[in-house]
Amino acid sequence: VYQGYYAWKLGYWLAGNRDQEERRKMVRKITGRGRSNYEMKKYTINADNTGNKDVSVNADFIVDDYVLYAGKECIVNMNILRNGMDRIDTKDRNVASYFDHKGKYREVVVMQIPKGYKVKYLPQAAKGSLGDQWNYSVSYKADKNSITFTKEYELNTLAIATDKFADNNKMVDE
Repeated sequence: VYQGYYAWKLGYWLAGNRDQEERRKMVRKITGRGRSNYEMKKYTINADNTGNKDVSVNADFIVDDYVLYAGKECIVNMNILRNGMDRIDTKDRNVASYFDHKGKYREVVVMQIPKGYKVKYLPQAAKGSLGDQWNYSVSYKADKNSITFTKEYELNTLAIATDKFADNNKMVDE
């Protein structure tokens, strides 16, 4: 679900582009992140033209060869989209790192567990923050049929000062 600036930008693009193939390409760009082994089965886009003009994008897809096999075990990284804060290159940078606007991101990935498989391990939930500048949380939930991965990230500043670069990079690494 996109809200605020992100929703407005996507909503304006949708209003001006009714071509179904172009819409499919946009959803693939949002959810596939350029993976060559990504196959989208179906998708929906819902754009609210009133109020906050929120836009929701949902896609059912398969990413072949994404599972790592180790003997009889399968390992799946459910953090498919790499959105959130990036490391700041501190080598030659001597001014703050700036952002266009504040934002809040929530990603939910649901993976169906194939018949005959069971979940043996899920990573622990994690959360952290760089003071009041940005924060994140990651959690997993499993039932007998699926695993749900939820990642939230919130940027509450327009700039990170140079004296916070090391702390920022440590948080990104975590």
